[in-house]
Amino acid sequence: MFKFITEFGPLVAFFVGYKTSGILEATLYMLVASVIAISITYIYERKINKVNLISTALLLISASLTLFSGNSIFIKMKPTVLYCLFSSVFFITNYKWNPAIKSEMNQKGLFDALHSGKLDIIATDHAPHTIEEKTGTYFQAMSGGPLVQHALPTLLEMYHQNKLTLEMIVEKTAHNVAEIYKLKERGYIREGYYADLVLVDINQSWKVTKENILYKCKWSPFEEQVFQSKIMTTIVNGNIVYTNGVFDYTPRGMRLQFSKIR
Repeated sequence: MFKFITEFGPLVAFFVGYKTSGILEATLYMLVASVIAISITYIYERKINKVNLISTALLLISASLTLFSGNSIFIKMKPTVLYCLFSSVFFITNYKWNPAIKSEMNQKGLFDALHSGKLDIIATDHAPHTIEEKTGTYFQAMSGGPLVQHALPTLLEMYHQNKLTLEMIVEKTAHNVAEIYKLKERGYIREGYYADLVLVDINQSWKVTKENILYKCKWSPFEEQVFQSKIMTTIVNGNIVYTNGVFDYTPRGMRLQFSKIR
């Protein structure tokens, strides 16, 4: 009911004002109601949905122009401008993902599923499409993007935001993978197990730039993103293969063994 009132209250205020007084008064009513609604939302939730923020900002501009000029054309153009603005996202194809978890409701549902145990594993398929493959129209561009280098730093951002614990990150990315796929002597730090480890400085911030991107496709959706945690060393089968930006390209991989047929 709270979300319904804050989202549809301004619209109701507009129609009431239009019915009783006229479009200029209706514009003023909607503007005041929108400011009140977005303020209440921030007070109760301590954040504002980006879509609502953009819509309110555009309303503030169009309503102000309407009230100061006395010309209703500005407020009438607001829906068209808003739809054009949002539809332009379809041309920014670098961020096309399938499925796309963009809405606040879907993001919350994803975290709820992680915490409730409905989702057992966190992983990335790492789709390193070239920038050429990501260009074109929304319907022509390839879906997905390069993620494996920044997957763990992204999860650690969720830790810093109190959305995931370190224990849950380890469970969903290592323990459960080994348990579900019956991997022999993998997924845990135990005597006699293969040492597949990542050493992380949990409090060393760094910024993603084109210079430190390691993908062969040479781009990342996280460019200019500042992460609060940094991977320092990667160990595969007991061998250091990466440390402080330097790789050891000596083949260290081994065939996985399974404890029994899944």
